[in-house]
Amino acid sequence: MLRKGRGLALLLAVSVSGPAGATRGARAAEESSVYARATEARAQSMAIEPAATTDSSLFKTASHSSYSLLGDAPCNGECGGSCTSCRSGGLVAGAEATVLVGHRGSLAVTIPAANVSDFVITPEYDEEVSPRFWIGYEAPNGLGFRARYWLYDHGASGTSLPQIADIDLLSSLEAEALDGEFMQTGTFCDWDVEFAGGVRWGRVEEGLTLTGDIGDPVEASLFRDFEGIGPTVALSVRRPVGCRGLSLVGGARASLLFGDDTFTIRENVIGLLDNISLDAEDTVLSILELQVGVEWRRALASGSSLFARALFEGQTWELSPMLLGIGDSNIGFVGGSFGVGIDR
Repeated sequence: MLRKGRGLALLLAVSVSGPAGATRGARAAEESSVYARATEARAQSMAIEPAATTDSSLFKTASHSSYSLLGDAPCNGECGGSCTSCRSGGLVAGAEATVLVGHRGSLAVTIPAANVSDFVITPEYDEEVSPRFWIGYEAPNGLGFRARYWLYDHGASGTSLPQIADIDLLSSLEAEALDGEFMQTGTFCDWDVEFAGGVRWGRVEEGLTLTGDIGDPVEASLFRDFEGIGPTVALSVRRPVGCRGLSLVGGARASLLFGDDTFTIRENVIGLLDNISLDAEDTVLSILELQVGVEWRRALASGSSLFARALFEGQTWELSPMLLGIGDSNIGFVGGSFGVGIDR
């Protein structure tokens, strides 16, 4: 097309002005050709430029999600982008059986005169099953709300003291937590990420009870009961492995609870110490939870995903001292966690 325009301009110049006009016409045709080539090159560069910047973001579609942390992303049915269909909003719920061992530390007593050696006052806890439930709603953009509840309520096996008298010591431990929180799910490169934050109500009760017979029935107990409320934050990550639904998963949660702490003593030996209580206000309980493990999930036709996972879990619950360092208590839980659920 450019060659035709140049020849036409030259022909007109020759026919009108002779040789001199032909020279000027050739120069004008050359300038017109250069301008046309520059205009065409600029148009091509403008057409290519948007495509070159399409993948500049680090946030991409996850294997189970078609949304990024920066907004909606197009669906991609290939394994490199998304192994499932586009997300839809709806119910999120699940349940876990946590098989944890309670740790409170051990206190051993040695009484040479009574031929007692390394008598453990605080018995060791065995593996016990404790439930965890959650239910909520997640919108198509990954923003949602949920409620979570966990309860541990078990006692340690009794310990006897036959060298002194017919006495048994029993230890009990109860911990529970109720969370109400907002969460935001998204993806970063090949990692699925969930941020959560909200409010936690928590309670922990420790107990030590002595029962026996030293001529008369004997019963004495010491209880510590804390109840408080405060902020909780959590981060969960998932790294899909292939397109078979398997993933490596992990999570961390931290909570700070502010509330009241009570010591209670009950006994029927001398009677003077029965139902004595020591109350402390403005006590702090800090909680840290960690989980790592594997997960399998399957996409459903409704747009949700069904998952099952096995995790290794550890928790620490640390109560601040009540007075001059007295009453400092560190409680731990460690073991496995097995759960099923549905999410988006």
